[in-house]
Amino acid sequence: MYNNGEVREVRVAQFAGMCYGVRQAMGQINDLLSDNVPAYYAHKLIHNDLVIRKLEARGLTYLPNASEPVSCGQAYFIGSAHGLGCFSREKYQKMGFSVFSTTCSRVLEFQRTAQDLLRRGYDLVILGDAEHREIEALREYLERIKEVEGLGSSYSVIADPEDALSLTSLSKKVAIVGQTTTVRFKFEQAVHHLQSMSYEIKVVSTLCSSVEKRVEAAKAMAQKVSVMVVVGSLSISRNTKGLYEAILPFCSKVVAVECANDLQPDDFASLHSIGVTAGASVDEETLREVVERLKTI
Repeated sequence: MYNNGEVREVRVAQFAGMCYGVRQAMGQINDLLSDNVPAYYAHKLIHNDLVIRKLEARGLTYLPNASEPVSCGQAYFIGSAHGLGCFSREKYQKMGFSVFSTTCSRVLEFQRTAQDLLRRGYDLVILGDAEHREIEALREYLERIKEVEGLGSSYSVIADPEDALSLTSLSKKVAIVGQTTTVRFKFEQAVHHLQSMSYEIKVVSTLCSSVEKRVEAAKAMAQKVSVMVVVGSLSISRNTKGLYEAILPFCSKVVAVECANDLQPDDFASLHSIGVTAGASVDEETLREVVERLKTI
């Protein structure tokens, strides 16, 4: 109750929270931890620090800048849901780990598509975050192809659609793909910029359909409420950031939080209707706590 005993209306948008790929990865990780074998990771398994801390409490250990072979018998190395590159896999295998991939099936399809386009002689434009594990892993596979097969085609990673305008030396055979968590309107902007430079573009959509469904559902709700709350990390989650940016034109007020403790009463003073959505790595417990807090804040 927030005002004279009234109950605030809090509505959760369809498709909010963990996607299929993250749920699948979490199931794999929990199964591996149940083996009671030392387990390590070196990159964000998913983009949710709250969930990672829970896994660490069960015995998962962060292994930064690993260089020494394993000396404690059997041990697991668990790759990120965002991708495990070929060089990384080989590195940890040589160190003595049993290596497990939790890569999302949609990301695996993205990797195969990009490799195929490079092999077919396209100069490849990749819209994505060069420091995101999904792109880092993909680049390992593309570098392996160029190293082993000696291809003349190239690839470029651009962070924002406008960066496409700087690609002035591409060949006549150009293809564009996008990191799976890219929101569609940004991908379409990048395509438009390349076409405006008179390139003949092969457009291959590698975007995750669950990202688009989540965005569209949130946009629809944003037009019906006084404020939208986006749960997730804007700083490390590309899909959460894209979700937040997509909602902004459709609601007069949009608030981003990582958990219920981040909610500030002043942001919701006298507001009766609140919509909630959440990024693809947000677990049900965190989402539920945010909703319950919003009802009484």
